[in-house]
Amino acid sequence: MRHVSGFACALFALLAASFAAAEEVPAKRLTSRAPDYPASCRPPIGEEAKVETVSVTYTVSVRGLPEEVRVRESTNECFNETAIAAVRSWTFEPRKVDGKSQAQEDLETTFIFKFEQETKTEDFDARPLVRVQDAYPEKCMYRAAQQETVVVVFDVTEEGTTQNIRITESTNDCFNQTVIRSVGRWKYSPKTINGEPVLRKNVRTTITYVLVGGRAVAPQDRVDPVVARQLKKVQRLVRDGKYQEALDELSALESEKGDHFTKAEAGTFYQLRGVAKIGVKDYAGALDDLKIAQGYGLYNDELKETIAQLEQVVAAQEAQAAQEGDMGEEIASESE
Repeated sequence: MRHVSGFACALFALLAASFAAAEEVPAKRLTSRAPDYPASCRPPIGEEAKVETVSVTYTVSVRGLPEEVRVRESTNECFNETAIAAVRSWTFEPRKVDGKSQAQEDLETTFIFKFEQETKTEDFDARPLVRVQDAYPEKCMYRAAQQETVVVVFDVTEEGTTQNIRITESTNDCFNQTVIRSVGRWKYSPKTINGEPVLRKNVRTTITYVLVGGRAVAPQDRVDPVVARQLKKVQRLVRDGKYQEALDELSALESEKGDHFTKAEAGTFYQLRGVAKIGVKDYAGALDDLKIAQGYGLYNDELKETIAQLEQVVAAQEAQAAQEGDMGEEIASESE
């Protein structure tokens, strides 16, 4: 499991004037393995497979790791988890603002799944060029908590400007107009489809204001004890052969914390779930999960051997299903 690797030292000055426009370089993807077509989503024997797409949105942290990974649009929910897991395993050169690493929100990738073909990816979402946050408003200082957050949603036009700006959540309404004013000056490279700029609706961003300086734990380095405890509990359940209970615990954990898994936590999660699925004889699902675990850097010999064995089992099951399907057709033909 991942533990606190260090503390970030940040001193926040209380300024009355707005910052000048910053030079921004968007996040750049470094590693981006496309996922395999999930075995558990393969079409029934004799049925033609459809082309399925999943659009995933996410944030790239200051360390170049995807966070808050979620599905925005999907043609088939069976593929959602594979797409999310693929994005979580990627690494990036983080966004730079005036030469300093910053988190970048609202990135989007679309996966195109075609049966027995390599999965394709498309990145065509709006990309920020200038995003400057106004200074901390003096009028809000006296009744503000140490940290206040505002969630803002807006559209990016074909020209790269922002419009339809609205606040959806706020810990302190005093900051709302400052956020709206800031977002109104942001500039984007517009979303494109087939090379043509189009309107991108509902871009969502969280803006944070911190009142006092001093030492603070960086958000990406904070320990989540809930995840550690739950994974240890699941390990015990798997060791005791209580596979369905383990799967239920993992499902609850994913619902509560899955969007914020670190790479190490995600690798352990999928490895444990793969083993539990073997226990309940869901071999295709186990194969998918253990391959995902490999994508998070788990490359031990035991895992490789298990994956190889599962591939043989799944192939044998598919061959048997195909044979039974052919026999069924023969019987039906003879009865006619």
